[in-house]
Amino acid sequence: MRALHVLAAAILIHTGATYQQPNELSLDVMAIPPPQPKEEATAYSCGSGAGGGAGRASHGLGPPLKVTLVSVSPETFRRGDEIVFELLVEHVGESPIHIAMTRDPDVAPPCRPAEGDVTTGFALFTKGTNDLIAVGPQLFGSLAAAGATMTLSPGERLRVRVPANADVYLHSPLLDDTQTLEVEALFSTNTERGGTGDIERSRNALAVQVLRPR
Repeated sequence: MRALHVLAAAILIHTGATYQQPNELSLDVMAIPPPQPKEEATAYSCGSGAGGGAGRASHGLGPPLKVTLVSVSPETFRRGDEIVFELLVEHVGESPIHIAMTRDPDVAPPCRPAEGDVTTGFALFTKGTNDLIAVGPQLFGSLAAAGATMTLSPGERLRVRVPANADVYLHSPLLDDTQTLEVEALFSTNTERGGTGDIERSRNALAVQVLRPR
């Protein structure tokens, strides 16, 4: 019996010594300079980008991404306010995923996509619906342009901080001056003509308070 205990302890020590935390990358969209003097593009430019779908994947069986909505700040806002939300995107698939890293649409024109162009978008929706709460800037990149994209490899995680405008397009009007809503995050990224595109909603929801418009 003692020998079994020693063997179990040895296995635990070995497992602890070899276990490594997933590599976590970060992307602060707030730190990416917006295009000037052009109007900022959002995830809905030319009808493309985030969209309201629950998700699609072309990296094999099952969704390759697990998205978690970490925070929304401030938690109380009204239409037109600027907010910030944070996502944790975990790659649980098998093939590398490309993510755009600029806010300049000239890098990957959304209405004239070319081979290797990458577009990435972020949005908040009410839980289980297509009611848009907030939308972040659309990111653009090209595999042919150095530094315009990043690669999320299988097993890696990406923490993203996104500035967003609170659009608050609800199918039902707010009933009170302040209404509590549960919101989910949506993350999308697409590489043109490469056969890779992923749209995933967060597997959790956070409560926010939406104020009636003035």
